[in-house]
Amino acid sequence: MSNLKTANRMKTIDVFTILKIFNLASQYKDIINLGLGEPDFDIPDKIKKAQIKAIQDGKNKYAHPQGIYELREKVAEKLRKENEIDAKPENVIITSGVSGALFLAFNAFIEEGDEVIIPDPGFSFEYKNYALFLGAKPVLVDIYPDFKITAEKIEEKITSKTKMLILNSPSNPTGNVIEAEEIKKIAKLAEKYNLLVISDEIYEKFVYGCEHVSIGKYYSKTITMNGFSKTYAMTGNRIGYLHGLPEIVQELIKLQLLIYVCAPTSAQYAALKAFDVDVSDKIKEYKKKRDLTYEILKKHFEITKPNGAFYIFVRAPKRFTGTEFCEKLIKEKQTLIIPGIAFSEKDTHFRISFATSEKNLRKGLKNIISIVKKK
Repeated sequence: MSNLKTANRMKTIDVFTILKIFNLASQYKDIINLGLGEPDFDIPDKIKKAQIKAIQDGKNKYAHPQGIYELREKVAEKLRKENEIDAKPENVIITSGVSGALFLAFNAFIEEGDEVIIPDPGFSFEYKNYALFLGAKPVLVDIYPDFKITAEKIEEKITSKTKMLILNSPSNPTGNVIEAEEIKKIAKLAEKYNLLVISDEIYEKFVYGCEHVSIGKYYSKTITMNGFSKTYAMTGNRIGYLHGLPEIVQELIKLQLLIYVCAPTSAQYAALKAFDVDVSDKIKEYKKKRDLTYEILKKHFEITKPNGAFYIFVRAPKRFTGTEFCEKLIKEKQTLIIPGIAFSEKDTHFRISFATSEKNLRKGLKNIISIVKKK
């Protein structure tokens, strides 16, 4: 094994920050976890039963690489009705989560030397790593302090090498939702420079007092990505989807077959049932938790109230880096949050997930504040 040399591109993958924090947290019992990026509720029973039935009915073989037709048909219908995207089943691929969709798109369209525009802070854990892995240059758009990405900020970063623009609305880690008028401006900008837009919309249903708008409604050269992990707590099922122009989708199907073969078959039938499940009560609960988190923290921290997702991105006290604050919180209060540097070039913030029980949330927030008060 000592003589086995990995490919040089493996050195570009940086997961150290998150691994370090999770490894530290694993040394303690009864950790209060405000770090996980998944819902705290279980998969709704109707969806569970649909997957069990699919398994019992023998729907366990390979599916078509593009996904079962019934699910693609439902996805296309959803995109037409809810997102006003001119979608057809033949232009949809059922993927192994949105992560799988991202991996397909990056590998199919990004070459060495290309530039990929990414918001900072943003979900750079995947976006930035995928770009670097393929020899591309991640070009970061600084959206501090209000976390709003604008067409003006994007245009400042565009060069002759810019090929792809990443949008994530609602955003991980900031919870920011891009307003409709700004989406229109970004769509015009993308058209002006002939950019491929990746729109990661996995938190679409988690919006509070605002509207989610898909850029694919205005700009056809968009790969719209979404899934079932967050809305229906199906994180372990690995079911997502993408929609794009026919010429884009045909290229992505090649890689889907080569890398994944297909998304998990029984889970596709579970996802099909998800369209019949109402989770609006869960969204209301998360809005209450968002409000609770903001109200408790606003007197002690520099924060922007998120209007989407289930995160709040908080400025660490100036005597700490974001990483130092997170490490101190684990060691002294056995409470886990994620350093902002996992999502940014700056180590000034930390991410709290309020996707947990109210009891856990209140206790965790109390511990966070206690570190601030401690001299």
